[in-house]
Amino acid sequence: MLACALALLGSLAEAQPPAPWIHDIVTTFETLGKAPPERITELDRAAEIALSAEPDEDLRHVLRSRGVHDGLLLPVLLVDPEEPTVRRRWQMLLQDQVASQSLTHFGVARQGERLAVVFVRRALELDPIIASESDGRHLAISGRLASGYGDPVIYVTRPDQRVRSFRPMLLGQQISFKLPVQEEAAAIIEVIAAGPRGAEVVALLTVNHQGVTRTITRPRELTEKAGWRGPSDELIALVNEDRVRIGMSRLKPDSTLNQTASQHAQAMAKQGVVAHVLPGGEPPAERLGAAGVRTRRFFENVALARTVEQAHAELWESPSHRMALTDELITHIGVGVARAIGADGPVLYIVEHVAHRP
Repeated sequence: MLACALALLGSLAEAQPPAPWIHDIVTTFETLGKAPPERITELDRAAEIALSAEPDEDLRHVLRSRGVHDGLLLPVLLVDPEEPTVRRRWQMLLQDQVASQSLTHFGVARQGERLAVVFVRRALELDPIIASESDGRHLAISGRLASGYGDPVIYVTRPDQRVRSFRPMLLGQQISFKLPVQEEAAAIIEVIAAGPRGAEVVALLTVNHQGVTRTITRPRELTEKAGWRGPSDELIALVNEDRVRIGMSRLKPDSTLNQTASQHAQAMAKQGVVAHVLPGGEPPAERLGAAGVRTRRFFENVALARTVEQAHAELWESPSHRMALTDELITHIGVGVARAIGADGPVLYIVEHVAHRP
């Protein structure tokens, strides 16, 4: 059984036993009754990029800027992975965050005592993106959704920073659509699909008239920091600052939405899962209704990040999440932030609840 699972990992010399950290991946997934993720060359290259990043750079931003499009992306850096304490932390991470998220593919690279492992959940296999032969002003984008995913919606942040959404052509699990593009202008594309954990980002990429480009938004600090009481206040301030920047009014903090968002953030941290619907949990609308919130307009954003600034940068960059934060009918916001310890330090599980309230 173990030998069959190891065959999935690929690119290992047949005569050599697997490295201990790869052996840990296989045994962790098998112990939980799950298929081990597949090792692929594309993510080996991504792991090499992670090793070359500067110490203060956010690895997910670095990898997205280099073309890793998967919605769920988890890079891990280990120093001296054979050291017993580091090995135990690695094994805990595999059980608490990697296997629980049902990640499907990974890549590995090593440089001296430093090891990088990049995990993804590949729910959409994208085909090469090409310019339309008819006029060169459209990109032809297609791909195949993984089994268990459906009802895809495309969100696009255009050069004017407005977000639009539409449904692609769907034949079985194959999706396709054409996107008009302007010369030298970039657009951010996000594909959302319904999966086992509710609506999920299955692809996020930036394109221009030549195809995939490498531009990406960097986290930024607030211009005004007075009056903060914690990370939730900071995130609300970041949202409102960006809303004002595009000519929208500020959202009002709401104590009930803070409570519902905090409860879900704590539940995500406890299970090590970032999702709208947790195992054994309720969908967002049912959770909100149970808290007595009655509203005609409601959105939930969820994220995992090292810092509040990083979380906001990723959510604001994401077309579907930006559309929720800039919906013209919403009036109030609540934020929940739960801290946890990852393999390479503290992480934040973040939930934003925005709604129309009287």
